[in-house]
Amino acid sequence: RPQGAFYVFPDISCAFGKSHGGKAIANDVDVCNLLLEAEGVACVPGSAFGAPTALRISYTCPTPQLQPGLERFREFFSELQ
Repeated sequence: RPQGAFYVFPDISCAFGKSHGGKAIANDVDVCNLLLEAEGVACVPGSAFGAPTALRISYTCPTPQLQPGLERFREFFSELQ
C-alpha cells in the first residue's frame, strides 16, 4: 500500500465573482466555506498551498464514498449564479 496522501487541486476560479445561496464568492476560502455550509463537503483552500485558484481535496477514502462527494461538488457548482 502507498505510504502517502493523495490530493487533487481542481481549478475553481470559474466561481469567483459569482454567488451561491445569495452569498458572494470572491476567492477559494469563500468556495470552501460555502461548500461545507451548503453541501457538507470539506475542502482546503488552495491558497494555503500556493494555488489560490484551486481547492485541495483528499481522495483517500474508499472509491464508493467518493461518488456522493463528487455529486455534491457538482450540485454546488451547478447552483452558482
